[in-house]
Amino acid sequence: MLALLLCVVLGVYIYHLQHTAKSNHTIDIECVASSVQIPSAATDGSACVDLCAHLPKKPMRLKAGEIKKIPTGLKLQIPSSMEVVVRSRSGLALRGVVVANSPGTIDSDYRKEIFVILRNVSKMVFVVTNGMRIAQAGARRLPARHWRAVECIEKSERGGFGSTGLTIAKPTN
Repeated sequence: MLALLLCVVLGVYIYHLQHTAKSNHTIDIECVASSVQIPSAATDGSACVDLCAHLPKKPMRLKAGEIKKIPTGLKLQIPSSMEVVVRSRSGLALRGVVVANSPGTIDSDYRKEIFVILRNVSKMVFVVTNGMRIAQAGARRLPARHWRAVECIEKSERGGFGSTGLTIAKPTN
């Protein structure tokens, strides 16, 4: 009888853990219009989802060297234990169009429309069209955020700003 009771209690506990974990990792999406592209992964193995431009009225021209905010038409509700990170897409980066603040962070308490800050580092005009995949976004859990002031931190022998050199040291035999 005690074994049966333990099994029931353990089962309820496991069920609670599974459902709590699922609900704490769900990002809710609100679209500002019915024509907005919902973020989706290109393949089953994709680490991120694609964010698309929401430009229903006309395309946006990005001149060489120019930086612009591109609307996505999305609002996100991100769990407080997470952030969404926005990165450049490799195909656009090859054409000279990158996320200017990559990786950009979307905090859990930001609830307005998401914009992607694109920069054209090429020498040619780049045209962003409605529905174009302009960036990728990945959700990640945040580590504990405990910062504290101390009188003195531990010393380290490591330098900074290139102190480890540019090449890999060759092993000695």
